[in-house]
Amino acid sequence: MISGMEDDLHRNRFTTFEELYEYCYKVASTVGLVCIEIYGYDSPEAKDEAEAWGIYMQLINILRDVLEDSKRGRIYLPLDDLIKFGISEEDVLAGGSLLRHPGWEPFCRHYTKRAKSYGRAAKSLLGRLDRQMRYSPAAMMAFYDSILRKISKKEGDVFTERIQLSKPEKIG
Repeated sequence: MISGMEDDLHRNRFTTFEELYEYCYKVASTVGLVCIEIYGYDSPEAKDEAEAWGIYMQLINILRDVLEDSKRGRIYLPLDDLIKFGISEEDVLAGGSLLRHPGWEPFCRHYTKRAKSYGRAAKSLLGRLDRQMRYSPAAMMAFYDSILRKISKKEGDVFTERIQLSKPEKIG
């Protein structure tokens, strides 16, 4: 985790998804792995699923925060994926105008599909946790599922307003 935080201080671009994955692992999956040790689990597969849980949540955070990150000169989205959709670093750093880029919505569909695959793997974790300890991770997964649905419903518009859940949605 500390290594991931150090990366954040010195690095503001990820060329490949593999590089982004490593970063997500350091800053988020490590938290999930610590949590399952506290929660208790019944199978070694829980570790892979906890890793996926962290990746899932961090990928969503990254997409949700594209505008804020671009204002700080940071691009957490994998550059090689952006290029496949005709999106340059300059396009991302331009912030809100990225919404009008013809490649942005297709990129978001690609990115959210990838995130959802990690979400599906993460959900298997719930059945492996001690029964009394499932509520918190289930609530977090539901929270992030809702954020991802909102981003998809808005066709990738993470620029007009920050995607967040209302209090009733959080209680849900």
